Amino acid sequence: QIYRIPPPENAHRYEYLSRQKPNRSTCRRCCCSSLAALLVLLVIAALVVVILFLVYRPHKPSYSVSGVSIAGINLTSSSPMSPEIKLKVRSKNVNVKLGLIYGKGTSAELFYDGIKLGGGEFAAFKQPAENVTVTVTKLRGSRVQLTSSSRK
Repeated sequence: QIYRIPPPENAHRYEYLSRQKPNRSTCRRCCCSSLAALLVLLVIAALVVVILFLVYRPHKPSYSVSGVSIAGINLTSSSPMSPEIKLKVRSKNVNVKLGLIYGKGTSAELFYDGIKLGGGEFAAFKQPAENVTVTVTKLRGSRVQLTSSSRK
């Protein structure tokens, strides 16, 4: 017995399937594979973000000014002043598993009646989880000119 590969009844189908495909299908296949890989990476990244959110449960810290002392302001003088201001800020980290790092460059400015009295930067510090930290920052003003209405 002689076997033909492919059998005569499937020869037409074999010819159709074994024909050389044009190059654009290769390009299409490459684009589809790239898009599928990108989609898989996006889904994995989204899952990682959701899992981290569920594990750490991040919350915003709260801030309040607990004290302000101003030296160097003379309300009877009309000449420019250079006040020195001590600002106490209370920062509360309510996160159970996350500590916070405050980098250099966090600034504060103090205004009164639309007039800037002074400005300065907070010192860099680390705040552990479930912690309340009070920082004292010195703000300096230079050549502040109060109007007659703001002196009252």
